[in-house]
Amino acid sequence: MKKSELKQLIKEVIKEVDETNNKKEIEPITDINSVVKVYSGKPGCMCGCKGRWIYASAYRDLASKNRGYKINDDEVSDKSIKLIVNKMNSLLKINNYKEVKRTDQYLFIDTGERYYAAYFADYMKKEL
Repeated sequence: MKKSELKQLIKEVIKEVDETNNKKEIEPITDINSVVKVYSGKPGCMCGCKGRWIYASAYRDLASKNRGYKINDDEVSDKSIKLIVNKMNSLLKINNYKEVKRTDQYLFIDTGERYYAAYFADYMKKEL
């Protein structure tokens, strides 16, 4: 085997190991009532220019304080929160994602075609 072929093989093995390690079991969102806001949009930016932030009605005041200005009626949808959280949980269940990260603050999923994020109330309450 040529040196260049060996280097390529090593790169492929490392990539496969990285992809396998990234598919660790991530805990799904089990309490929909803990979610303050969700995001769904195209990759690249999460400011809202490539997607949409949606807020839970129960946390409207908390979210307004957190972002620094009022949450409008058209940004609040408990139904949409539930739909996106269910989508995120489904992606986790079938390991259908490029990247995933879960912290005490949020769950983030990148499918390669779409970003999804959910932020949790307990952390946001601590921030204020």
